[in-house]
Amino acid sequence: MLGGDDGPVAGDLSIRNTDSDGHTVAITVEKTSDDDDGVPTGATTDTPEAEPIWERTDEYRVASDEHTVVSGFLEDPGAFFVQARIEDGDRTVQGWVGLYEASGGGVAEDYLDVSLAEGDRLRLSAQVVGA
Repeated sequence: MLGGDDGPVAGDLSIRNTDSDGHTVAITVEKTSDDDDGVPTGATTDTPEAEPIWERTDEYRVASDEHTVVSGFLEDPGAFFVQARIEDGDRTVQGWVGLYEASGGGVAEDYLDVSLAEGDRLRLSAQVVGA
């Protein structure tokens, strides 16, 4: 489950907790399209209106000052609606990501990044590998 010293690669999930407390984070992913450009235009966090192609929720316990990388979290290209929620707080973040197909299969460039900080601060983004 943990990534190597080189950090996350395309399709991974990175969770970094800089809070003084450990947290359980629930990550829900809905694949809404096989088209990587199928994400809504503009900066929106609106929930999908259509039934997803598939949906899954996974929970991860992340100790204080811990960084966890889940390898191969998203392996298929397409459009995804992602939601992250802290179990012991009312904090939820959500957003859209389009993952492009890599030559030879899998996904290229991006991984999901979730960060937790003091005061139940929670952030979700797609990051370019190596950036």
